[in-house]
Amino acid sequence: TMAIDSGYLEQHEEIYHNVIREGNTLGIYNYFIVPDGDPRAVLPLLQQHDDCAFILMLAGEQITDALIDQCREIKNVLFSVRLDKKAASVCAALRRGHLLYAVHRGYSQRDLEAITGGQWLEEALPLHPTFAFLFPKPHCPEQVRKTVYQYIISVRAGQEYPVIPMDFYEDQLLIDRIISDDGCSVMFDAHGNIYTNSGIRSEAHLNLFQTPLKEILRRL
Repeated sequence: TMAIDSGYLEQHEEIYHNVIREGNTLGIYNYFIVPDGDPRAVLPLLQQHDDCAFILMLAGEQITDALIDQCREIKNVLFSVRLDKKAASVCAALRRGHLLYAVHRGYSQRDLEAITGGQWLEEALPLHPTFAFLFPKPHCPEQVRKTVYQYIISVRAGQEYPVIPMDFYEDQLLIDRIISDDGCSVMFDAHGNIYTNSGIRSEAHLNLFQTPLKEILRRL
């Protein structure tokens, strides 16, 4: 997962190309992208890597008619819409544009009852997403994360809802373990610093812009 600053991308686009190429050599072909500002700034980068799949994690106000029009011909990008006040109108526009999309929301300990009680799914279902992602907020307790993931697994097994619920991190690890036998899921902020459950690590040897991805993964 990468957060991308549009200004930094404009000045250092080759860095991002190199990161994706290096990821490919490591067997990484699926990327969650969190752009700031206008998401159209990242589209040329993603289009040049058409052997990869990219999930754009966006707030409702970032998704415009212009963005939808531009993405109709881009086959390797999936929108994920944050569950906020604009989600309903944005998802309706994506359906009119015949685009595949997901929804997402973060959670902490105080959200546990709403999630395991099914309220978040009831909120998501009227939006007709293909996937519904949950991700833990910083410092979310490990036991809460485990409880949420067990709930997600049980919902998928029950097959009662016309949506595929997924845990942002745990399911990435599950898929990676199937492929490589050694699961790893990492996120980098817009400055290249690695994000962990305990917070941001800003050491140079873990910075995506200063250290090769393979070396960072080896150090984890």
